[in-house]
Amino acid sequence: MTAITLNISDYNKLKTDLAGLLEKGRQQAQEVLAEVANHTYWKVGRRLQMATDGTVRTESAVLFRRLSSDLGLGQSTLYHTLQFFRLYPNGLPRSPSVAKLPWGKQVALLSVPDQAERLRLRGIDTPELNTPAGKKARSFVEGELMQCPFVVIHSYKTDLYARYIADLLYDPALEDKNAVFEKGHFLNQKLLDAGLALPMPS
Repeated sequence: MTAITLNISDYNKLKTDLAGLLEKGRQQAQEVLAEVANHTYWKVGRRLQMATDGTVRTESAVLFRRLSSDLGLGQSTLYHTLQFFRLYPNGLPRSPSVAKLPWGKQVALLSVPDQAERLRLRGIDTPELNTPAGKKARSFVEGELMQCPFVVIHSYKTDLYARYIADLLYDPALEDKNAVFEKGHFLNQKLLDAGLALPMPS
């Protein structure tokens, strides 16, 4: 057999090339899994919408408790799939920032229907989601958070509209929550810098 000989430069290039291929493959696999999961949860939400359409809230709650027990799935997950379908009733957008966003991030971005539980980013005024400007801001946030394993939320007392006001920090390169809290990107400021929000009057 012929011995393989590589100088240090050639070996380092080979190692870098292989590492890049492996990392690209991992990212593609994660995106495919996320896309399949999102479509599955959307279909679950659509089926739940069909089953609960026209029912009163108490009846839906009983149904969700029973389904949660029988399916081994948390009630919150079932509610989130229903919210997810209602957010995109005509099907998931083809945009990668939506279709390939991990389910955990989708849940974090879902609007909470109960006004008392709504979250508002502190110090900024963002456009309504159903406007072109609002859709642009949402797309920006989805793109910023897509690669983050988690976000850190620092919440404050509720505002005049009974919403929690909060600072949201993130950094896809950091794995420690305390580090993100101290050094992470400040989403509130990012939206201001991008011209997608206006400062709230103090």
